[in-house]
Amino acid sequence: MHLELKGIRKSYGGKTAVDGVDLDIGVGDFVCILGPSGCGKTTLLRILAGLIEPDSGEIRLDGRDLTKVPARHRGFGIVFQSYSLFPNMTASENIAYGLKVRRQPVAAIRSRVAELLEMIGLSGSGAKLPDQLSGGEQQRIALARAIAVEPALLLLDEPLSALDVQVRVSLRRQIRALQKRLRIPTLMVTHDQEEAMEMADRIVCMNEGRIEQIGTPRELYQSPSSPFVAGFIGAINFLPGPIAARLLPEHATAPALPIGIRPESLRLAVPSGAAGELLGSVAAMSFLGGTLRVLIDVEGHDVVVVVSPEAPWRVGMVVSLSAASGAALMFSR
Repeated sequence: MHLELKGIRKSYGGKTAVDGVDLDIGVGDFVCILGPSGCGKTTLLRILAGLIEPDSGEIRLDGRDLTKVPARHRGFGIVFQSYSLFPNMTASENIAYGLKVRRQPVAAIRSRVAELLEMIGLSGSGAKLPDQLSGGEQQRIALARAIAVEPALLLLDEPLSALDVQVRVSLRRQIRALQKRLRIPTLMVTHDQEEAMEMADRIVCMNEGRIEQIGTPRELYQSPSSPFVAGFIGAINFLPGPIAARLLPEHATAPALPIGIRPESLRLAVPSGAAGELLGSVAAMSFLGGTLRVLIDVEGHDVVVVVSPEAPWRVGMVVSLSAASGAALMFSR
């Protein structure tokens, strides 16, 4: 299966929601559209699902033009944030709904439902109504219902955002494992960078209706194409000129473009008194379990450093800053 979006545009009342998006999704791909609220990611997913018609552009599946095809005829499965289960149907009946609409044989439906309940770890819950299930269980039923009909594409619209943190972490691993097993091409919308980094083969980072960058999680983190991507995928320090010149002397004569450095690429030490040493004072610290987030005041500028939780620093201490070799992130725009 090869899905292509070409030049997709959509505006509302003169405001552009999606601005000329091109995107390819292949067999077995898990693609996450990541971006802040209002960036156009949900609008793009709903255009792809057939719930919204684009102003211009094309959607093609293996060469077939789907742009004007109604949602019910696209053969896609969709899972919403709100689960959208039928409250008067049992878990099994919810999963079976699409199969019944397609007039599948009763025995085949029963077999498929049992298979999916086992696949999502809810074999004993088929007779329960949605209000007898936890949020995580309801979302697994919604997922099983979406994949029951063997969709050409699975669309996930922020499916985990309404769940508790621990349930969310567990469920995203289950969804990813299930998607790998079934090889269903999947497009998921999320604003959670950690979710996208863990689940996606490729991340589509959007901003103001446009795609800023497409790449693997590692590519977007290590080689962001713009300050926006660098700031949205993980934490980063954007260094003012005087600080950058002393911390990264190899870039002191670089063009006047933003220079970024990740918090984990900075080092703290006891001041040595050497000439040119970059000093700062510890302004605040946050214990994050496996790491310690340290905020350093450097000549009136905030610089964030991530260190081991056993590090000896305390608020008010004067420290020396240095950077790991090759730590600078340079941007052409």
